[in-house]
Amino acid sequence: MWKDFFEGLARLKESGKPFVVATVVKVSGSTYRRPGARVLITEEGATTGLISGGCFEGELIEKAKRVIQTKEAALATFDTTSPDDLLFGLGLGCTGVAQILLEPFDGSSQISHLDFIGQHVSQREEAVLATVFRVHEVSGVSVASRLMLQNDRQEAEGIQNREVIDALNTECRSILQSRQSKVQTFPLGGGHVEALVEYIELPLPLIIFGAGPDAVPLVRFAKELGWNVTVVDRRPAFARKDRFPGANVILTEPEELSASVKLDFTTAAVIMNHHFETDLNFLRVLLPLPVFYIGLLGPASKTDLLFQKLREEGVVPANEQLLRLFSPVGLDVGAETPEEIALSIIAEIQAVHSGYSAGFLKERSGPIHKRG
Repeated sequence: MWKDFFEGLARLKESGKPFVVATVVKVSGSTYRRPGARVLITEEGATTGLISGGCFEGELIEKAKRVIQTKEAALATFDTTSPDDLLFGLGLGCTGVAQILLEPFDGSSQISHLDFIGQHVSQREEAVLATVFRVHEVSGVSVASRLMLQNDRQEAEGIQNREVIDALNTECRSILQSRQSKVQTFPLGGGHVEALVEYIELPLPLIIFGAGPDAVPLVRFAKELGWNVTVVDRRPAFARKDRFPGANVILTEPEELSASVKLDFTTAAVIMNHHFETDLNFLRVLLPLPVFYIGLLGPASKTDLLFQKLREEGVVPANEQLLRLFSPVGLDVGAETPEEIALSIIAEIQAVHSGYSAGFLKERSGPIHKRG
């Protein structure tokens, strides 16, 4: 999660001690994390973050220590595609290849690309970062060179080759539209450059309408995932900051919602007031908005009554609006307790956000992760 990563980075920079930022830049086959995953590694071997589930962190730490000594970035490859790997190799049990860029820094280092990510994550602005990790017979660019793009502003770091800058800029603009990171090879003259072109994922904004006791575990689970959580309620006794640590808490009426909360295509919303009229008022406001997910707590019969009431008011939701409505909210996992229900809701939001069907992985015919 970005929060833990940047808190760890701040501590390391304050200490002044050398460390390595290890970034997964390319994978094939079965691997634990996808391109863009990062971990911080100190010269003592302490880590912040996880990129392999602990499988090859030991070997990665040793490589990081060598990078700290040489003070030069290096590309490390972990290949477990051979059947002999379980017996004679790292024994990861995953048949894949992970390529990881290791870069040395210390407290005095200016880490502009991480500052760039941190700024846009905190300000909730879309951005793209292109990281070069392989260069073959192309001048004016080196491993760990970068191009950073946000709207119409671009910044090249370690790249003097105009052709490289133009190629990366064009791909970054495409990624800004698709919002899908990818690894791309750029043929340039007689050589080529390979780069991870990374869409900077922002913390998912979750707005919970209803600050009852069952909202507490929902907030807690969402915060564990690093989501940006806001709780909205019209009741002063419930809308209290002390009940929802780490969340934004807003006391407002449904008709004043737009002035208090940003609701756009990146937002997931859950309505759980346990009060028919209040749920109706929030549903009436939310349906026309471009949020990608609206979860409504309660049985299907309640949903039918809510829409009957809306129709009586002359409100007829479009099919596109109904496709974004999930009611009863949550996956069918046999949930009964508030914690179980919260888990089912969080899992459903994650599936919808990722574009997955939320079925059993053992029944999936293709790869677990989407390919970039």
